[in-house]
Amino acid sequence: MTEMINHADDLKKMLRPLEKLMNYNAEFNQTFGSSGTRIIAPAYRMMRDQLLTLADGKKVGASNKNKQLAQQASSAMTAVVTSGPISQYYRNFAETYLPLLNNWNLQLGKNESINAMTRANQRILDDMMTAKDATEVLNRAIKTLRELLQYRPVAFDLSRHYLKSLQDDIEAKAG
Repeated sequence: MTEMINHADDLKKMLRPLEKLMNYNAEFNQTFGSSGTRIIAPAYRMMRDQLLTLADGKKVGASNKNKQLAQQASSAMTAVVTSGPISQYYRNFAETYLPLLNNWNLQLGKNESINAMTRANQRILDDMMTAKDATEVLNRAIKTLRELLQYRPVAFDLSRHYLKSLQDDIEAKAG
């Protein structure tokens, strides 16, 4: 899903969009409900702090409590993606949160369940985007076809008339 980020500058660059998205409290709360403030945000702060400490070259260990919080965050993300329509806000949020969760898990959590759920979330989002893209392409094609059907140059009418007369001649000779 993502490669490990070991440098503080790269990590901060990765976190910037996520920090902005977390500041949209109304959308955050609407998307995640109570699990956002109880699980997603605390897990984010824990992962951010531990990865920054690790990036500074200091030793960090993931406690069972930290692993459980990350597991709950992964479950909360899965609940949103599987429970109904996915908003653009969630897509934008997940684009950064899932790699952060995955990065933390690769370096500190080492929990296969988190890894599996993160990959599943990403696949669902990718598949939904593929379906959304296909829908948009098909809608554009339908619009174009409708416009073409409305367009009837005189040459089409003349050709249609000519073909009809040819067909009538053939039928007259055959019958």
